[in-house]
Amino acid sequence: MFPIVFCSLVGSGIQILIMVFLVFFYTLFQQYSPMNSQLTVNLVAAAFPVMGLVNGYSAARFYKFFNGTFWKQLVALSSGGVSGMYAFAFYMIWIAEMIDT
Repeated sequence: MFPIVFCSLVGSGIQILIMVFLVFFYTLFQQYSPMNSQLTVNLVAAAFPVMGLVNGYSAARFYKFFNGTFWKQLVALSSGGVSGMYAFAFYMIWIAEMIDT
């Protein structure tokens, strides 16, 4: 059970890390104004599902490294468990930004 949780957390951490770097690079190359917080939230909300592919791939590779056999539980936990909590938090922030403006 613990390799499943560990691999899911590693995959989710890589997903968040790459998503943060993506937002930083867009800010670095001045693709948008960082003063516009709504655009930043939209970028994060759009990048999160795309980086879910990285989450699934890295979690599966780590789980294969540990000779895991319960890959269906890993898929459910990495896509719905940890990432679902992150997605819920991001969308609540997004809704708060929409109400605020």
